[in-house]
Amino acid sequence: MPCLLVLTQTHNLWGGIETWMRDVFPALERRGWEVNYGLAWGARFNSPELFVREHRYVRRWMPLDGRVGTATARSRAVVGELRRLDPDVIVPIGVGDALPGLRTYRNKRGRARILVPVHSLHVGTLADIKAHRDLIDGVGCVSGLPFHWATAAFADQSPKLFLVRNGVPAPTRVSRRSSSGMFRVGYVGRLDAEIKRSHDLLGIASSLESTGTTVCLRVAGDGAMKPVLEAGFRGMRNPNSYEMLGFIKRERLYEEVYPELDCLILTSVTEGSPLAIIEAMRHGVVPVASRYHGHAADGFLRPERNCLTYPVGDHAAAAACIKRLAESPELHHRLSSTALADAQSCDTNEMVDGWERALRSVLEASKRAPVNRIRPDRNAQGRLEAWGLSATLSDDLRRIFGKQFQHTAGFDEWPGSLSTDEVAEHSISVELAAIEKTCTAQLYC
Repeated sequence: MPCLLVLTQTHNLWGGIETWMRDVFPALERRGWEVNYGLAWGARFNSPELFVREHRYVRRWMPLDGRVGTATARSRAVVGELRRLDPDVIVPIGVGDALPGLRTYRNKRGRARILVPVHSLHVGTLADIKAHRDLIDGVGCVSGLPFHWATAAFADQSPKLFLVRNGVPAPTRVSRRSSSGMFRVGYVGRLDAEIKRSHDLLGIASSLESTGTTVCLRVAGDGAMKPVLEAGFRGMRNPNSYEMLGFIKRERLYEEVYPELDCLILTSVTEGSPLAIIEAMRHGVVPVASRYHGHAADGFLRPERNCLTYPVGDHAAAAACIKRLAESPELHHRLSSTALADAQSCDTNEMVDGWERALRSVLEASKRAPVNRIRPDRNAQGRLEAWGLSATLSDDLRRIFGKQFQHTAGFDEWPGSLSTDEVAEHSISVELAAIEKTCTAQLYC
C-alpha cells in the first residue's frame, strides 16, 4: 500500500483547494493508498485541530510545529515529519517551507518522490517550482495556462508534467424553471476585492437596473467584501431582489442554489480552474464570466458556445450579457444545453483517476540523483541570529522561553511560497501573459 504524505496550511478552512483535497484524498484511500497529513501549526492562524474538525476525513495526521514563527522552525518541522513517516510520495500544498525541508530530507537519502499540484497562476509558486526543479519529480496542473507554461519551461520533461482537470460530482437534484418568471443570477465564491473583484456585483446590478432589467441575484460566499455588498444592495432600487446567503458548503449548493439558477456570474481577475463554474455548468447553468487571466489558454469556456464573457471590470458589458440571456430563451437554452454537455467530462472519478496516474508515474520513476545542496538564506530572522547564534539554537531558545514572531496573517505565519527573486517572477509573468495573449487572439478571432 503506497504511503502518501500531504503537507498543507490550515488557516484557510474552505476554498477551491480544500474542496479538491476533500474529493481526491479520501477517494485515494478507498483505492488502497495510505494517506497521511502534515498540518501547519502556527501561533495564531494555523490550527491543525480546527482543520481536522472541519475536515472529518483527515484521520492520520501530525502537526508541523512552526509556532516559533521562523523559516528554520517550519522547515525543521517538515523534516521531522518526513523522517518519522518515510513516505513514498509527498504532495506539498501551499507550504513554501516544505521545499527546503524536502531538500534536506532528500540529501539525507530520503526516498520519497515529490508531486506538486498547481491550482493557480501565483508566480511565486511557479518560481519556486522552477528554482527547485532538481528536487521535484512531478508537477500536476489543473488548468491550461500553467501547463502550457511548464511545458515550455521544462521542455526536457524534468520534472514530469501532468494536466489533470478539476472534476465535480454529478447533480443531486433536477434543475427547475423559475415559477415567478424572474431571471435568476448567482455568484458563488470568496468575497474579496483583489482577485475575485466581488464588489463588481454592485456595478453590474446597477447597470442592469439602469436598463430596466430585473433579475434575482443570490450571492453565496463570505469574505471582506460581504458588508460592502450588503450595504450596496440595500441601496438598490429593488433591494428585495438581492439575497446574501453567506458561506455554503457544496452539499447545500447542490440542493438549494445551483438547481434554482439560470446564470452564474464570475468577476475574477485571474483563476486556475474555478470549481463554481464547473459545478454550475453540470447543472445547466450558463456562465457569464469575466475574461480572467487564464481562461483562453485553458479552453474550457467557449464564448457563444457554452458561456458569455466580458472584459474584467466592465459592468455594463457584464450586464449586457445577462440581459441577452434574460431576454432570449432560445439563446439561454442553447448555451445551457452545451454547457451541460461540455461539463460531463468534468467528473470527480476521472479527476481522481488522473491524480492517481500522476502519483503512480512519479512513484514508478527510476531513482533520481541526489539533489543540489542550496544553503537557505536565513538572514535577519531575529536578534539571536544577528548575535551569531545558529538558527537552530535560536529557535530552541525561543521555544524554551516562549518567544514567538508575531505574524499578521495565515500566509505570513506559514508562507505559501518562498520566492524572493523579482526578476524570475517578472519573467514568468511575461511568459504567462504571452501565452494567454496568443490563446485569446485565437479564441476571439
